[in-house]
Amino acid sequence: CHCACGVCAGATKASISQHFATDNFAELVAKEGSQETFVNILGLVVGYASLRLLNRSPGAVAFAFVILTAVHVVANVLAVRTLRFRSVNEVRFRILHERWRLGGDL
Repeated sequence: CHCACGVCAGATKASISQHFATDNFAELVAKEGSQETFVNILGLVVGYASLRLLNRSPGAVAFAFVILTAVHVVANVLAVRTLRFRSVNEVRFRILHERWRLGGDL
């Protein structure tokens, strides 16, 4: 699952970065990389600290896993819903065409 998530994230990252870059794409990617490194290090530190506290109870580990996974999925869905791309790919075109055909709001 981790590898599939990495491939999906890498495939969409350039498109999303280009969406936010107005003048300097390289600067945006560099800043994004440094922020991602910081967040990964922070995640490791918090993860190790949490592991020391939760490792005593398998139930606590399972509970934390379920809660953190749910928060992760919900945060990703909310983040993706905020994106507004100027281009239309085939999937978006079919959705728009179907809504237009049914007389719905575009």
